[in-house]
Amino acid sequence: MIELDDGAVLARNDPQGFIHSVENLVDQLAEGWNLGRDLTGLPEAAGLRSILVLGVGGSGISGDVLKVVLGPSFPMVVDVCRGYDVPGWVGSDTLVFAVSYSGRTEETLEAYAHARAAGAQTVIVATGGRLVELGERDGVPIALVRNGLQPRAALGLMLMAMLGVCERLGLGDYSADVEETTALIERRAAEYGSGRPTEQNRAKQLAAHMVGQLPI
Repeated sequence: MIELDDGAVLARNDPQGFIHSVENLVDQLAEGWNLGRDLTGLPEAAGLRSILVLGVGGSGISGDVLKVVLGPSFPMVVDVCRGYDVPGWVGSDTLVFAVSYSGRTEETLEAYAHARAAGAQTVIVATGGRLVELGERDGVPIALVRNGLQPRAALGLMLMAMLGVCERLGLGDYSADVEETTALIERRAAEYGSGRPTEQNRAKQLAAHMVGQLPI
């Protein structure tokens, strides 16, 4: 079994630094939040009736979480599209977030084209790639998130960029919730982080218990 309190062993078995990404989620929250709130060239909120997130994998999950965060009382339809086309209700009254960490996701690129053809108000969240090229061509606002992470490890950046845009548009006031969530995650990172010894760390204890088993 891996010695969970040996930093060198952990690093050797985690060459892509996934543990570090998870432990630094709180930094992603602040970075993505500020990126979204500082974005310029956004559409007017007046007349918007729906929000659609285009994304696959981790990008699609960021849309799922956004839908939960906005909540059942949010006065608009909020949905996630993981395919090549967009729903028939998408139009000029729809805010579409085209989210692809790599900027090269085939489904998202195709769905972006359909959303643009339907006249949707579009915002791009990506690190670069073809999606950013298309956004620059079309004059679409682009939340350019930092590169270097595994896409599924960039959830905080992509989610918070979208939430920041929603606040910037006046679709809700989430500042207090963001502060509370950030403080909670900071505490959890200290409690469950790789630097906390196993005897004081429930996450490591659970990991050790799961060795040789298949969790379902």
